[in-house]
Amino acid sequence: MESDKELYEIFQLAPEFLFELTGIAYQGSYSFQSVKMKGLERTMDGLLRSANPGEPDYVIEFENQANTKVYYRIITEMALLGQQNLRKIYRGIIVFGDSRLDPKTEPWVSFAGLPNKYFQVFYLDELLKELSLREPQHPLVAVFQPFVEKDDAKLEKKAAFYYTQITEAKDRSAIREKLGDIFFHWLLVRFKNKTSQEVNKMLNLTTRLEETRAYKEIVAIGLAKGRAEGEARGKAEGKAEGKAEEKVKTLTGEIARL
Repeated sequence: MESDKELYEIFQLAPEFLFELTGIAYQGSYSFQSVKMKGLERTMDGLLRSANPGEPDYVIEFENQANTKVYYRIITEMALLGQQNLRKIYRGIIVFGDSRLDPKTEPWVSFAGLPNKYFQVFYLDELLKELSLREPQHPLVAVFQPFVEKDDAKLEKKAAFYYTQITEAKDRSAIREKLGDIFFHWLLVRFKNKTSQEVNKMLNLTTRLEETRAYKEIVAIGLAKGRAEGEARGKAEGKAEGKAEEKVKTLTGEIARL
C-alpha cells in the first residue's frame, strides 16, 4: 500500500505524533513541512521544523518499499541543510515499514546506534506495538491498522472498533475527522474487491460512502486516469472514438473495484 501522501497529512496535522510514536523527547512546538532541496531535483519526505531556533530540526524519511539508497538520501539531505544553515542542528529519522525493508547500509547505519541520537532508525510495526502498550487509545494505533495488519479477516472484524477509536478520540477533536478519512481511504485501498456497501457495513456507518472524502478522491483519480489513458490511446490509433472508449472502460473498472 502506498502511504506517503497520508503520512504527510497525518504529521502535518499533528507534528507531535511523530515524537509520541518514536518516544523522542522534544521541547516547544514543531511544524511538519515538505521542503524542496536546493541543488537536488527532489523534495524530502518531511522536515520537522522547530519554532525555537535553539532546538534541532528533524529530517524525516518514510520507507515502505525496498530502497537501497535511502541512507545516502537522508545523509545528503542533512548535509545540504546543514551547509545552508551552519548554526542549526539537524537530526535524521528513517521510519521503515518493518525491519525487512532496512538495507542497513554501512557506515551510515552504524550512526543510528550512537548515543548522541543525531541519526535514528525505526520500524513502524514495532513502534505501533510499543505505542499500543504505552497508550492503547492513541489514534495512531488505530489509524495504521490497514497498513500494518496483514490478516484481512482480523482487520475486517475490528475495523469498526478502530474507526470509532479514531473518530471519538479525546482531546483530538480538531484532527480526528481527518484521521478518520485517512483510515477510511486506507481501508478502501486494502479491500479493493469489496463493494461500497460492504465497506460501509464493515464500519457500521450510516453516512453514504459516496459522500465521504475518501470515496470522492478515489473516483477523481479514476476519472483523471481515464482521461489520460483515453487520450494516449486515441492518439496512437488516430481515432477519436478510442479516447471515449478508454475513458469509459477505465472509470467503470475503478468504480467496480470500489
